[in-house]
Amino acid sequence: MRKILFFIIFCLFFAGKIYPQDLSKIISSTKEENLKQLKKLNELRKEISNQRLSLVNKLKELRAEVKKLREDVYDLKKLRWAKEEHFLHLKEEVEGLREDVKFSSLLIFEYRKNMFKRASLAEEKKFEDKLKRIDRLLNKNNNASSLEALNPLVELTIVRNREVLGGDIFEGEVLDTKGILVKGDFIILGPFVYFVSKEKNLAGLVGEKLGSLVPSLLIEFPSSSFEDLLENKISSIPMDFSLGDAIKKESFKRGWFEHLKAGGIIMVPILGLGILCIILAIIKFISLIRLKINVEDKLDQIIELLHSQDIEKAKRVAASLGRPLAPIILEGIEHHKASREHLEEIMHEEILSQIPFLEKYISVFSVSAGVSPLLGLLGTVTGIIRTFNVVSLFGTTKTHLLSAGISEALITTEYGLIVAIPSLLLYAYFSRKVKRIVGVLEQTTLGFINSIKIKKGE
Repeated sequence: MRKILFFIIFCLFFAGKIYPQDLSKIISSTKEENLKQLKKLNELRKEISNQRLSLVNKLKELRAEVKKLREDVYDLKKLRWAKEEHFLHLKEEVEGLREDVKFSSLLIFEYRKNMFKRASLAEEKKFEDKLKRIDRLLNKNNNASSLEALNPLVELTIVRNREVLGGDIFEGEVLDTKGILVKGDFIILGPFVYFVSKEKNLAGLVGEKLGSLVPSLLIEFPSSSFEDLLENKISSIPMDFSLGDAIKKESFKRGWFEHLKAGGIIMVPILGLGILCIILAIIKFISLIRLKINVEDKLDQIIELLHSQDIEKAKRVAASLGRPLAPIILEGIEHHKASREHLEEIMHEEILSQIPFLEKYISVFSVSAGVSPLLGLLGTVTGIIRTFNVVSLFGTTKTHLLSAGISEALITTEYGLIVAIPSLLLYAYFSRKVKRIVGVLEQTTLGFINSIKIKKGE
């Protein structure tokens, strides 16, 4: 304010003509103006002070309100976190319940699938309508439908168990042992299922046959043995504790010819090799037994005849030795006057010429031992190919087709090994036998040469 007053005075001092009385007026007016301005300034300050106080109070209120709102926001966040956590727990619980329902549905499906595995085909026919209704619910692939099928499934199981444990009799049809459909009564006693037809005087143990959709009689009995049982009287009836498995196994047995026939066309060369090996083994065994290789007495006689210069008689005695020794000794007699080295070479050459005679037919056993398993493998591969062609037509549901086909395909491998193993043993035996005979021939030849040359002083 003082700066403003000084500026006004300065301007008035340097302005044109300034009179003292005007200056005093100016000063007084300036003072009045200053007082007015000061008054306004004080009023303004007072107003500002009053407004500031109200603003401070309002700021406090706003701050308090902000604090409260922040607390409310924090409470809301805590509530949201709690809700989210609760939602996650509920979600996990729902997922767990879904898994439980899914697992329960699978259990129900597996139970339905396996509930009649130990039951007879006759019982399945009896409960066919109820099972179809249950299967319709299960085949919807819906958990709710699966759970809906639980009650009728459990009720059916309870009824079935009660009837099985207490015994049950109901009407039905069965295939007899000749394949004829017969009407009569089924008798359920625990795991045992019997069939009785008074009209046909027929009774027997009931089971399932491969590929048949109708219960079949595994073995027949006279119907008179079940009359007391049908009249609820004490009776004695036959029981099969193998539940028909022993009868099935016995009926499944087939003869040797049928077993060979199941192997197919590949069995012909395999059996041909087997028969050929048997014939050649007999021939070879007899020929090796007849060989004369231990002939020390006749060898001494030949040497004495050579020293006495009776060559012809020595040749006759040598010829009586037979193969393989006779040709070797005859060569020695023919060249007995040759030098020792030359005689050894001649007789050794003759020994080598006799080896093919000794090894005759032996290579057949080696070939048979190698070819028979390959033929068996060929039969197995072709059989499995045919089996999978059948499976591709009928699907994998008929597993008996697959197992039966593979079983028949493996027959060729079985007989291929049956032929190969003895062939390999025969080859080893005859090869060892020939080596021993060649060793004896070499030993005999060396003794013959030594006997001739020692007496001659060579």
